[in-house]
Amino acid sequence: PFIWFNRKSWAGRTIEQELNRRKIKVSANMEIDTLEAISSLVGAGLGVSIVPICLGARPLSRRLRSVPFGKPVFRREIGALTQAQSVVSPQLTALLKALDTRK
Repeated sequence: PFIWFNRKSWAGRTIEQELNRRKIKVSANMEIDTLEAISSLVGAGLGVSIVPICLGARPLSRRLRSVPFGKPVFRREIGALTQAQSVVSPQLTALLKALDTRK
């Protein structure tokens, strides 16, 4: 069975929209709020899920693997929000550089 990532969250709604766009129907009876809980359930063999992957998160359990979501691979963009008049600090510049995956 499919385990939904909370569809009230931005990521969950986006995943649901992408499945609908691709006309993919899932058989689901669980909807979970946390990535850790979903990882535990999938690792225990209780289903599969589509979740946002955080590059800075701890490594996946040996019982799990991550595979791309379709072709083209579904991706999301993020950005930083600052006050309009503020100067971008060296710390924020370093963070944005670390998050930049365009190589």
